[in-house]
Amino acid sequence: MGPIYFIVYGIIGKIFRFFHLLDEKHSSYFFFFLLLLISRYISACRYRNFLIFLFIINPYFLVMTGPFLYTDVLGLLFVYLGLLSYRDGKSQFLTGLFWGVAICTRQLFVIVPLAAMIHNLYRSFFEDKLYFIDLIAPLIAFLFFLPLYVLWDYNVNSGAFAENSFQENTLEAFSFSLKTFNYSLILIGLFAAPVLFKDFIIAYSNPKIPILLLAILLSILAFPVNVNRDMQYGNLPATAGLLDIFFNKIGIFKYLVVPSLLHWGLSFMVELFRYSWRFKSFFFLLLILLFLLLESFYSYCWDKHFLIIIPVVFVISDRITKQKEEDFVKQFS
Repeated sequence: MGPIYFIVYGIIGKIFRFFHLLDEKHSSYFFFFLLLLISRYISACRYRNFLIFLFIINPYFLVMTGPFLYTDVLGLLFVYLGLLSYRDGKSQFLTGLFWGVAICTRQLFVIVPLAAMIHNLYRSFFEDKLYFIDLIAPLIAFLFFLPLYVLWDYNVNSGAFAENSFQENTLEAFSFSLKTFNYSLILIGLFAAPVLFKDFIIAYSNPKIPILLLAILLSILAFPVNVNRDMQYGNLPATAGLLDIFFNKIGIFKYLVVPSLLHWGLSFMVELFRYSWRFKSFFFLLLILLFLLLESFYSYCWDKHFLIIIPVVFVISDRITKQKEEDFVKQFS
């Protein structure tokens, strides 16, 4: 947790004397505003109402995040404000401010401005235009958070813990894990499948054999259970991933569910690579790839962090569907 979270939480708590029920009420207000932002963010999608419903009933949001004044709600507000500003192209400086607040709330959100920076570099190189201001303006905005960084002893993480008291605060936490990579692919398959339901049904009735075999192989090599702190089911912390608990509850049936979700996740990534160049933007692709990379190397990321990627998966899925329909019309016109 970064300093912004503690500042906001402290101010609200000071006003309402840290009354628990009122804290939860204010979290619900943040939750409501976040849904409004996401509604606007995916306003162009034909399945907008359905996608908003899927986001609301997402167990990571509904059960873990929504009822509490939590870092994910506050940070996601600024993540999606920045995404709207970045998409509209009105102010790169304002975009940098939003993402700076998000990072100082939750460090994991750094993948969003990083994807935008790489995307702007790509545009500058391949579109033969200068996007110098797009690169410099967010960096200038980030400088406004330098005093907080200095005050927190040159760190964006809470200094409340003694050094090496938790492994996730050390470099030892950064090690590649095929298990967490599989876990991220499973989450992509879980949330991409409803949007591309027809395509997934066709793919499963006539599956791409190499992808299906790879999904089965990945599930055997590194079964994605107990990703969170690598604890056994009975010792999982209260904030552990609900997907972990679900896999443990269904017993032997997980060997049917997991390869299916892996297959859908891999299939979606194949579709994304096939159609991303037609979107005239690699930003979404970069965002998902950076998320997969971070999840694979930082084994202590909770699965609820996938909330960052869900609307992005929705938007890409809708664009892929529309592109397929346009290709079909062109083919037979």
